[in-house]
Amino acid sequence: MTITYATVFDNFVKDLDSFFHAGYSSNITTNFNIQGKFRARAQGSGTERELQMPRFTANSEIKDLKTFISAIFIAGHEAAHLINDHNKPSSRSVEDITALEKWADYYGARVSMTVLIFGKISSSQLKSYAGPFATANAVPFDVWSKLVIEGAREAIDFFYQVFSPEATTHHSARSFRVLTIVSGILSFFKRYYNDIHEGLTMDCLYLLLLSQPWFNEI
Repeated sequence: MTITYATVFDNFVKDLDSFFHAGYSSNITTNFNIQGKFRARAQGSGTERELQMPRFTANSEIKDLKTFISAIFIAGHEAAHLINDHNKPSSRSVEDITALEKWADYYGARVSMTVLIFGKISSSQLKSYAGPFATANAVPFDVWSKLVIEGAREAIDFFYQVFSPEATTHHSARSFRVLTIVSGILSFFKRYYNDIHEGLTMDCLYLLLLSQPWFNEI
């Protein structure tokens, strides 16, 4: 089965909704029938929330672990805007907009980790890129989370390359953004263990940041 951005986004929303109590949902739908060159964006608020991506991009095949996890994190960032109703009409300063983007980087990473590890559909898709775990019925949490972190390392390297080196009217500089995403990832594990897992935290910091070829730049 070919996995595309569209299937990843659709299944991300299904997994996200599965975490809500019965009778509730994120109220997020997907729309790939739009024009543009952007990767993804969040539109609407309240009960009319839409995760959008141009059809050309949405139909692109995802061929490796880095691209798959990158797509999940992109969906998580945009979903964070929608879940927190960042698009509600209001008068906002540049500082307000930047703050919302920071929160979407942080909270989006946390939501993305939840979907990657506990989302039934997305984690099943992830197995397609998981080598020896591709046909496994069950994988221990620590083994599965390490696989996710290794993929996230490549995704963060990708984001560092494509994010703006300097702050813009909407976003912080790329160094701050990748640090914020890593903070969101660590926050997921802190919530899971109800404490700071020292060994896992150090492993994450090494894999996600310290071992990156550009770490000295930040």
